[in-house]
Amino acid sequence: SRLLPSLLDVSRRNLNQQERTLRLFEIGKCFSSPKESGLLPTEHTELSVLLCGPKNISPWQGDIATVDFFDIKGLAERIVGSENITFSPFANNGYRNGFSAKINLAKKTIGFVGQVSSKLSEAFDIKQPVFILELQVDPIATLWHKQAVRFSPITKFPTADRDLSVVVRDEVPQEDVRTTITKGKWVENVRFLDLYVGDQVKNGYKCLSFSLALRNPAATLTDKQADSTIEATLKQLSKLFDAKLR
Repeated sequence: SRLLPSLLDVSRRNLNQQERTLRLFEIGKCFSSPKESGLLPTEHTELSVLLCGPKNISPWQGDIATVDFFDIKGLAERIVGSENITFSPFANNGYRNGFSAKINLAKKTIGFVGQVSSKLSEAFDIKQPVFILELQVDPIATLWHKQAVRFSPITKFPTADRDLSVVVRDEVPQEDVRTTITKGKWVENVRFLDLYVGDQVKNGYKCLSFSLALRNPAATLTDKQADSTIEATLKQLSKLFDAKLR
């Protein structure tokens, strides 16, 4: 992105002034090189966001933790505001390998998200992890205009909360696992909790943990119904990704 150097320069100056938490954004015109010779560059409007530093600096808000890839990814999901948003692996010299992704909307790439590579951070004299979100504005604006506002009554029945941890091969995208879980019966919301790779997991595998909110909008969900959803979800994950319950 043409906006990335500007954001990194602003973040460097703020960090040099001892600012601990940075939440920056910029909207501007960018130009893409034509795919064929003889054509003019393509102009589009882009939104870039930069996050770095602690998630919170107040002890009243719990333990101090720094922002990570999943914070910037979650921000992308909230901005786009569509169930059709997906993420796929992405490699680029400006991003840290394994900590970046393409943002897709209806199978079309509309942006990128991830951690800035150490080489690029060093070029701007930045010594802490920095996370960037780059989004094309036009596809999102078009999506927003097409969306109809819907209202529904607040349900009086509570959620049944469950945690689910599965072991899958390293190459299995977290997003594919999460998307599969969201399709389960009674599943209202799925939140990614943790990625674990270490001594307790076989080499070449990783453990993904999720928090599930289950709800029956017409009645209180029973433990038997909730357990049945988890069992069905595990069967589907095993079928698609050879996932194992941890």
